[in-house]
Amino acid sequence: MLLLSLVLLLSTSTFVRAACPPELENMPNAVFSQSMGCVYADADMEDRYDTYERALFRCKEIMGGRAILAEIGSASDQKTVLEAMLAAEATFDPENLNFSYWWSGLRDDDDDGEWIWVENGPAIYTNWNARAVPNHSSFNCMQLLSATNHGGEWMTFLCGDNYINTHPLCQLPI
Repeated sequence: MLLLSLVLLLSTSTFVRAACPPELENMPNAVFSQSMGCVYADADMEDRYDTYERALFRCKEIMGGRAILAEIGSASDQKTVLEAMLAAEATFDPENLNFSYWWSGLRDDDDDGEWIWVENGPAIYTNWNARAVPNHSSFNCMQLLSATNHGGEWMTFLCGDNYINTHPLCQLPI
């Protein structure tokens, strides 16, 4: 029985290590969960990912062609992305943390008030900030507010917001 437990423990830790691309192993802003796979909060401060498309391209560049912008289906998933975001934000200038935003894969492209995860369909779990306006037309993308200053609450944004400091919040699903 002890041998079986040891084999299971080793195979599980190997699976967890293998879940994120090798270049992200041991990075505090790359987090694995059974429900989400690998989540990576890109702390690149050299470039602004000011559109949904640029953020998605960056995720694919880092994690490969199956990468998506993070899709949060539960409170547990929210905790996973917060862990990655907090680790990335620890490297940011503290004076700019309030203006750090994270792209996700949640959209309302047809302004019908139904928010859809690009890969996983309608949002069941939500974590909207009190000032978010999910029913406002043209605010079709969701970004997470700073994990450090706002607990990663969700905010509605234009999908081409080019005036704020946005970072890709990437996911490599299992």
